[in-house]
Amino acid sequence: MALEFYSLSDSPVIRGLFYSIDAISVIALQMPVSKLVSRGMANGHDATSFIIKSLGIYGVSFALFACGVSSYWWICIVSLIAFSIAECIYAPLINIALVEVQPDKPLVDILNYRLIIAAIGESVGSFLGGWIVPALRPEGMTPWYWCALALVGMIPTIAANQIEKTWEKGYLPLKEESHAPAKIIHT
Repeated sequence: MALEFYSLSDSPVIRGLFYSIDAISVIALQMPVSKLVSRGMANGHDATSFIIKSLGIYGVSFALFACGVSSYWWICIVSLIAFSIAECIYAPLINIALVEVQPDKPLVDILNYRLIIAAIGESVGSFLGGWIVPALRPEGMTPWYWCALALVGMIPTIAANQIEKTWEKGYLPLKEESHAPAKIIHT
C-alpha cells in the first residue's frame, strides 16, 4: 500500500498522513473493536469466525484501495482505516483461533505455528508488494492486483457466511459443540 500511495501525492503532509494513519487508527480503534469482539464471543461466536470476518474487512479495504489507487488519495486513507479495523480483529485473535482449532496441542506448538504463519505471511506479502506492484505499475495494472487481493479476503468470508446460513436452516448436520469461547483479557 505504501508504494502505491507514494505515487499518488507529492505532498509530504499527505504522505505523512498515510504513514501515520494506520498507527493512529489502530490505537484509537483497538478498545472499541475489542469490546465488540468480546461481546460477540460472549454470545457464542468463536475466534475463528471473527478471523474470517476480518478477512472480509481486509478484502473491503483492498477493494477500496483499488478504487483510490488511480487518483483519489482520500479513498486510500479510508481503505487504510478499514485495514486497521481488520488488524484490530485479526492480531489479538489469531492465537485464540489456533487454540480453538487444535485444543489438544501444547501451547508451545500452537505458538510455533503462529510464528510460522507470520513468517510466511510477511515474506509473501513483502515479495508481492515489493516486486509485483512496481512491475504492474507501468502497465496501469495495479488496481487489478488490489482487486485480486480483495477477492482473496472476501471469498472465504462469503463462503463461511453461506455455510453458517445453511447450518441454521438445517440443511447440514449441526456443528459440533465447540469449546467454551475464550475471553479476551485487556491489559
